[in-house]
Amino acid sequence: FGNIKIIHTQHSFIHLSKKARHRFYERLFTCFAAKVVVISESAREMYVSLGLNPGKIELIQNGASFPAAVPHSEVQKQEMRKELAPELDSRRCWILYLARINAQKGQSHALSLLFELPQEIKDKVLLVFVGQESSHGELVLLQNKINDLKLASQVAFVGMSTEPMKWLAVSDVYLSLSEFEGMPLSPIEALGAALPVVLSDIPGHAMFPSECLRLSLSISTSDCAAFKVFLEDIIKKPQIERASAFDVASDWRSQNGIENMARQYLKLYQMVNS
Repeated sequence: FGNIKIIHTQHSFIHLSKKARHRFYERLFTCFAAKVVVISESAREMYVSLGLNPGKIELIQNGASFPAAVPHSEVQKQEMRKELAPELDSRRCWILYLARINAQKGQSHALSLLFELPQEIKDKVLLVFVGQESSHGELVLLQNKINDLKLASQVAFVGMSTEPMKWLAVSDVYLSLSEFEGMPLSPIEALGAALPVVLSDIPGHAMFPSECLRLSLSISTSDCAAFKVFLEDIIKKPQIERASAFDVASDWRSQNGIENMARQYLKLYQMVNS
């Protein structure tokens, strides 16, 4: 390639499971790259297992976007909710599930978890699925499960949204019971928005702070009890506490934002070209 320096960025290794020769392709073609950028520690470990020189690998996480602000009062939150989604019950505790509708993304696990809550908690919450269907037939399966579990009044499907930051700003809890993640952006965005975060206990979520509540995908009795206590605490908290937490989360937003990612790539390009 002459004087052209190649920097390759790898996001996932889904293709490796499809054909055995793909592992050989990864080893071969990365030889032409001056640097290989990965977005997660697990991706780095995969490249090392494929025989790539660790010194050739750079870890640069994807930069996330964040809400510019969150409501400072319950009244303001109600007003913002009514503007965003007037068809939803704005008085409930909104549990945001921000992900495409796909079996691997764990929406079915979320319904199982919701079903196990006491009725007095169910009556106070609304599980809001925001995201388009990416696995054909999955939405029908979820709707059938909602009907079977009699959860219609506790669940809302919003579909694809061009304004995910607004959903993060006005929700009360962020939930992801995904079965697999490489470098998940939504939990990063949720933490930057000062949302209480509930995650599946999977390797892809290991990077997140210990204050996040972690639940097993088996939805055990102890998981349900922990989630119940977690929600009870959230329901009692005044909105002003969320606004204060948003200010405290400024360092997280700086470290994980798009601007910081761009600075790291610029530094890498300058190093490779020097």
